[in-house]
Amino acid sequence: MMSFMKLNKGIDGMFGADQIRMMMSFGLWVILIFAYIFLFYTNSFLIKRRKKEFGVYNMLGMEKRHISRVLAVESIIVALISIVGGLIVGIAFSKLCLLLYFYIIKIDTNFAFEISFSSMGYTAVAFGILYLLLLLYNCFQIRKSNTMELIKGGNVGEREPKTKVILSLIGFACLFAGYYLSITIKNPFTAMLLFFVAVILVIIGTYIVFTTGSIFVLKLLKKNKKFYYSKRHMTAVAGMLYRMKQNAVGLANICILSTMVLVTISTTVGLYAGVEDTVNSQYPAEMNVSVYSSETPVAKSEDGLAFIEEQVKAHNLTVEGSMVYSSFIVMGELDNGTLVSDDKMMGDMENGDILTFITREDFLKCCADYDKTVPELAGDEVFITFSKGSYDESYLDYYGKKYKVKDANLYNQINAESLWNAVGRALYVVVADDAALNEAYELYRTNANEHSNSFRVEYYVDCSGKSEDKLALGNDMGDAIGQVDSAALFGNYDRLTNLSKEEARIEYYYSFGGLFFLGMACGFMFLVVTVMIIFYKQISEGYDDRERYNIMEKVGMSQAEVKSTISSQVRIVFFLPLVVSYCHLAGSFPMIKLMMSVLFMSDAVTFVISLLITSVIFAAIYYVIFKVTSKTYYDIVK
Repeated sequence: MMSFMKLNKGIDGMFGADQIRMMMSFGLWVILIFAYIFLFYTNSFLIKRRKKEFGVYNMLGMEKRHISRVLAVESIIVALISIVGGLIVGIAFSKLCLLLYFYIIKIDTNFAFEISFSSMGYTAVAFGILYLLLLLYNCFQIRKSNTMELIKGGNVGEREPKTKVILSLIGFACLFAGYYLSITIKNPFTAMLLFFVAVILVIIGTYIVFTTGSIFVLKLLKKNKKFYYSKRHMTAVAGMLYRMKQNAVGLANICILSTMVLVTISTTVGLYAGVEDTVNSQYPAEMNVSVYSSETPVAKSEDGLAFIEEQVKAHNLTVEGSMVYSSFIVMGELDNGTLVSDDKMMGDMENGDILTFITREDFLKCCADYDKTVPELAGDEVFITFSKGSYDESYLDYYGKKYKVKDANLYNQINAESLWNAVGRALYVVVADDAALNEAYELYRTNANEHSNSFRVEYYVDCSGKSEDKLALGNDMGDAIGQVDSAALFGNYDRLTNLSKEEARIEYYYSFGGLFFLGMACGFMFLVVTVMIIFYKQISEGYDDRERYNIMEKVGMSQAEVKSTISSQVRIVFFLPLVVSYCHLAGSFPMIKLMMSVLFMSDAVTFVISLLITSVIFAAIYYVIFKVTSKTYYDIVK
């Protein structure tokens, strides 16, 4: 289905077709890689159960090459059934899947049903290679084992493992390091660079802690005579202890996959649910025209604003409001009220400051939600409002010019600009008028180490009307400006950009909707893999434990006591990975939130709600799996 969606001709010529294909290509490879990993993992359970069968064949006179032929015939039959069946189901649901994707990204389109023979070929080859590799692996397992190893292959016991204190400490150190990175990093760009480092540390730590730390805990329980010498606990603890090496790897796999389900679904749902808030925070009006000049400041033009309004009306849209304001940004570092550095770029802004210079009149227009009094200012006075921390100095030393700070207050709404707020402290430096703003920019242009920021004039025009008319406005605005004397309208500028909120909304839905679709697809796949690993693990351990519980019954343990013991063991096996996966989710939350700020996901509440809902639903599904597989386990043992 992913390949069909990638290669479908129905998306040719659509706006964002390349982006759709890129998303589907990424999803295709993720699903294919995990299909290989999962089926190899599942095959290990199946081949373990069949080793005794192959040993019997060998004892009855079949050579290993004959057993390999049997496996080859079986593999061909299974491959044909699964590949052909999978292709039929994939064809049947491929259009529905594509229509669901179009619904998510808000596209209303019609296209004819088609069968993609290229997709069928890719799928058949990919899974044909997979079944061939599984066959070669199984034949290798048979050839390297002798008859007695095959006979006992499904019932190989393990000695009581030793407590490895140093390895346990390494595991806990890896977990601590991963959590520490997530909690302490404050720069979103650093978080993106180190996220996979933190993930790898947590994965390594999880495997080590489950393998060695669980043994340490079980041995402590064994030493607790009051707990251990109980009919309910003794058999469960002893059984888990002797098989913990194999058991722990399975538990760690379940834990990591559960974490992947929770993180993948909650983040993509959060991003998709917050699209409208993200668009509104990034685009204050329907049409946003920005004029930039790196030399002399450009004056605000009422004629330019009137021209934009005319274009809005020409597209059958109603003007709801408009404004124009001037500003410029200095990315630097303040030390006790003195600008000591002005060349701090994005990646080095964790301890820096972002100063937006703006006039009092324009600040009141573009920051109408500011709920404190903005004082009247003289030419050498400024008013400062900031996103976090404090500003206690009575002056601002800016390239040798000392401005008197008339007042300074916290402005919580700057938090909406989550990227700036996460990178460093954001400040509005409010000056008296346009003359004071132009003077401040001339000081920056004359003295700055790097001229990375330009003086800008923003023209905002909001309007109401049909979505297609708004989209046409965005498409036509650039051409309209190019057909007139734009310098006469907007002044002598270096660069002019026009951004449409409707175009941005479509692009965000394409990006976040695509991520949401892939997140749900991959999350569902991770969930299926988790369920199947638990199921095969329970079946495998049920056969391993059956003989042990039969002996226990023969020496006096009742069926009720067996069931109680099984219930105790299964609860530990089941809910320990779930609890640890929630710990991983909580530990990763600060880093994920930072990375989402790079995507301008400013509403943390939406993300938290999606995370909580995902966690509750996953816990409910996990509990159902627990009830079903524990019954299967008990039936096998009984």
